[in-house]
Amino acid sequence: HWVSQWISRETIGKNQAIEHHVPGRKPWICRIVDLTVPRVCPDCNHHWMSDIETRSKNVVLPLIEGKTTTINSSQQQVLATWCFLKLITLELGRPDGEPATYPPAIYQGFRVHKCPPSGCLVTVGLREMNEQPRLFVWWRSQAGSHDVPGVGPMPSYRTALTIGHLVIDVIGVLNPWAKLETEPDDRLVQIWP
Repeated sequence: HWVSQWISRETIGKNQAIEHHVPGRKPWICRIVDLTVPRVCPDCNHHWMSDIETRSKNVVLPLIEGKTTTINSSQQQVLATWCFLKLITLELGRPDGEPATYPPAIYQGFRVHKCPPSGCLVTVGLREMNEQPRLFVWWRSQAGSHDVPGVGPMPSYRTALTIGHLVIDVIGVLNPWAKLETEPDDRLVQIWP
C-alpha cells in the first residue's frame, strides 16, 4: 500500500470512506486509501521499507493531522527518508509507457543508503484545510530540465506531494556535484540535507 494502512487507520473515521480518483480508472470508494504499488518485492516491503514506516510514524502522523510540532535533527532525517520513500514508490505505480521521473540509479541508491540522494532538497510544510476531508492525497511529479535554484536549467526531477496537511516538495539534480539552494518560501522548511 502506497499510503500505509496505519495512515488510513489513524486518519479515516469509522463511518468514513475515501473516494479514489486515478487517471485511466473509474472512481471507487474504499475504507482505506487503496493505492498499491505492484513493483515492490515482498522482502523490501516487509523489511527495510517497513522499518522506515515504523520509525517515521510518530513524526509523520502529527504533520498529516496538521499539528504543528518541533522536530529535532534526527527526526528531520527520519521524516526526509520517509518523504523520499513515498515519492519514489509513488512513481513505481506509473503506467507503462509514461516517462519516469526518477532514473533507476535513484532507486538503487535509496535501497543501499536508506536516505535521499545527494543533489536533492526535501522541504515540508503544513497546508490549511478548512472544510476538506481529513485525509487528502495529491501529487505532481516530473522529470526533465528544471530551473534549479542556485544552479539554473539542468536535468533534474521535482515532485510535490500532499498527504492530509503535510506538504512535501522535493527537487533534485542528476549531477551530484551541483550545489542546490532553497527557493524562498516561508511556508516550507528544508529538512534535507
